[in-house]
Amino acid sequence: MTIPTANYTQLQSRVLITHRIWEITVFLIVTGGLLAAGGWYYLAYSDSDELALLPRQINALVIATVIYTNLAAIGVFGVGSLYGGDGTIAGLYAVLLWNHFILSLLSGAFLLWSLLNGDADLGGIVNECATRSPEILVQAVCARNFANFRSLTLGTTVGMMIVQLVACIMASHYVSVISKTEDSDNTYTGPETDVFWEPQTPQDENVVVVDMQEDSDVDEYKTPRTAEFSRFAWV
Repeated sequence: MTIPTANYTQLQSRVLITHRIWEITVFLIVTGGLLAAGGWYYLAYSDSDELALLPRQINALVIATVIYTNLAAIGVFGVGSLYGGDGTIAGLYAVLLWNHFILSLLSGAFLLWSLLNGDADLGGIVNECATRSPEILVQAVCARNFANFRSLTLGTTVGMMIVQLVACIMASHYVSVISKTEDSDNTYTGPETDVFWEPQTPQDENVVVVDMQEDSDVDEYKTPRTAEFSRFAWV
């Protein structure tokens, strides 16, 4: 059996986008889960002498960690929608990704701003390492941990923004492909066999056909009783 070129191209495009959306969805689950775990780990040490984050930095980290946790949950929902292959559920998955992308932009920008800018109310310091312990070694370790944490956060935040944007575009494209396929499958092409209508003459024995009256243009079907009176008057 030979597949038309147009249908083959459409099928090839659907298979390609399906593979890619599966890959990006699994990637979101893995990276979202890892980043969420890393965020909760750093939160456990955020107020200690080893990291000594400012209060607003802790708040920004909490928000970003919750966002990454939700990203993993959305990815799990996406796997279910892709497995089902339903266009409506896949569309909901795409909407969730776009909404989450906007929240990620806001939370990521707030987190980066809090890590890169000092607190003016505390003399412009970017962390509390210098105020936690009088020992120089402890302050140096704390400052190094904070620098590593800030660099890691900067890279992962920007990278995940790009990945999420790509995932949103791919999910929207996948939904459009699914919708086109469903529309083509549900298109009515007419009856499978031709139907020919033939006028039928009443066969009921209680019905007789009376010839057209002189002043009428329509044939009348009358019962025997009506036909009997028709002999004497126009009925």
